[in-house]
Amino acid sequence: MERRDWSLRALNELLYLSLEKENNDLRIELLQRWLDTYLGLGQKIQDFELETNELEQLSELFYNNIEFMQKRKSETKQELDKITKLKKFIEIS
Repeated sequence: MERRDWSLRALNELLYLSLEKENNDLRIELLQRWLDTYLGLGQKIQDFELETNELEQLSELFYNNIEFMQKRKSETKQELDKITKLKKFIEIS
């Protein structure tokens, strides 16, 4: 039963994190903590004890959050590229 409770807590926390739309930086930080807590130190997705529909929901949320992180990474890279170009322009001037 402990493992089931742990799995449900992980699902509920991921659901809550997925609803966070206001502050992307906070969401990233919380997602990192979630990963460290529930999938860190040798823990695997197979350790979750969830019903099929709950496991589907978990995988969908996980996929959506990976997609969010990839989009955020791309946006950050574009911002960094702009800053680098601006620095080069200023150095030339």
